[in-house]
Amino acid sequence: MNLEDFVDEEVMRIVRRSSIYKYLKTSIDEDFADVSLSLCSVSVLCYLKTKHKKQLFTQKTLCDIVKIAARRLLTREGIYKCEHVNA
Repeated sequence: MNLEDFVDEEVMRIVRRSSIYKYLKTSIDEDFADVSLSLCSVSVLCYLKTKHKKQLFTQKTLCDIVKIAARRLLTREGIYKCEHVNA
């Protein structure tokens, strides 16, 4: 399954409410971004495990899914900055 397939409206809602999304919109602090990305990926994991019970997710895969969702959200808002979201 392609990582893009895991990014649905619920994943994007989780990401939109996260501090990593606020970071990507404002580019504040690099250390803050690492912690925020990890926290958001845990929230996304909780959701995805209910929907894809037999699927295994690595931390890197989850971070990539969060980045894909963030890129979609930023693109919708017209503020996509490719240097911050590389998935």
